[in-house]
Amino acid sequence: MLEKLIIFIPIENIGFERFVQTFSLYTFIVAIISPFLLLFLKIKKTSIFSSILLLTIWLIFSSAVKTLIEFEVPENFFRAFSGLVIGLLLFISLREIFHKYDNLNWFKYLYYSYIILFVFFIYDLIFNFQETFRIYASYTEPSHLGNDLALIYIPMFILYSEHMRRIQKLFIFLSLIVITILSFSATTYVKILFFFSLYLILSINKPRQVFYLLFIAMISIISIFIFFRLYPNNYFVIMSNSVIDNIKKGYDYLPISLTDRASFWIFLFNLFNNNTEFSIGLLLKFIFGGGLGNDLSFLQFLPPVVADQIMSVKAFGSYITSFFGRIFSYGGIIGFILYFIFIFSIYKKIKLISSTPKQKAVLVSWLITYLFACSFDMAPFQTIALWFLPAYIDGISLKLKKLSINNYTYK
Repeated sequence: MLEKLIIFIPIENIGFERFVQTFSLYTFIVAIISPFLLLFLKIKKTSIFSSILLLTIWLIFSSAVKTLIEFEVPENFFRAFSGLVIGLLLFISLREIFHKYDNLNWFKYLYYSYIILFVFFIYDLIFNFQETFRIYASYTEPSHLGNDLALIYIPMFILYSEHMRRIQKLFIFLSLIVITILSFSATTYVKILFFFSLYLILSINKPRQVFYLLFIAMISIISIFIFFRLYPNNYFVIMSNSVIDNIKKGYDYLPISLTDRASFWIFLFNLFNNNTEFSIGLLLKFIFGGGLGNDLSFLQFLPPVVADQIMSVKAFGSYITSFFGRIFSYGGIIGFILYFIFIFSIYKKIKLISSTPKQKAVLVSWLITYLFACSFDMAPFQTIALWFLPAYIDGISLKLKKLSINNYTYK
């Protein structure tokens, strides 16, 4: 029964936009049934799950210490805390699906969810595209659509391509190209091109892989022509022209959408160029973080003009788009280290569960793309794409472990 809920993953625009944008129908249902999940599921302890719990405990501890010292709860604490709890529930529910249910069974529902996404895309194309010049499909933002395409659907369709008919593969291939291009989302383009480039490089043991690389280059050239010639007034072209014209003038002149996405990279540049003056208080925040909801901790490490730009456009007191930036702001360097322990535990499991070179190439490319995306996106804890890969790796690992134990028992 639980695996059928996967069909609701892409339905994000469900009426909560005034309060939170990244909240899908799948997330809503999991939050509702969470008491039953926690009561009736046997939550197995693994290295991935343990590292998530350790990071969670640290973020809560950091929040508690800050509250005790300053006698004040961070403005956005309850929003961040509830998002973190929901994120853990997403991980548990998804891992349960991948662990307990037949692979082809839950994959069938994932394919159905993509059909739902495609239906929303057709509706959006017919009734809304002439006004927005961007495809939203069933999402509140094109970038959210891009997250699920790059970090859920594309890797999974490649992994399970052998179980699809030729007509299904053709449909997925053509529809993905059209949906991706018409999203006019720069972050979507970057994530998908990054993933495919990595995957082809890691699996380049046949001449046809070179052909695929050339094909991606051709698609990119065609896309550029479409952007700048057929739809010159779309969001992507406007932002690109603005960046090209103003990149040498400084942060003041760049589009806010770019400085917002690049805030973590700006933070690193600012840090390593000694542009940040550390006081004792700032040093403690750098090491221990400011606790859940304290987004202002991160902004203190950015140039003032960038921080002011971000604060001018963000709602809900949530100022960080980069997930790396959010982990650093809430948990400091210690939180960042704990997060990379979590990533390393995923990588170790990938090496264990990869039975073919293709699987390993897909999973490693997926993990690197996931990390890359976290540097400029994926910030809300309740983002499904944030938990899908870790849950898949952990769930399949548990399934294979159970099968090996059963095989050993019956020998």
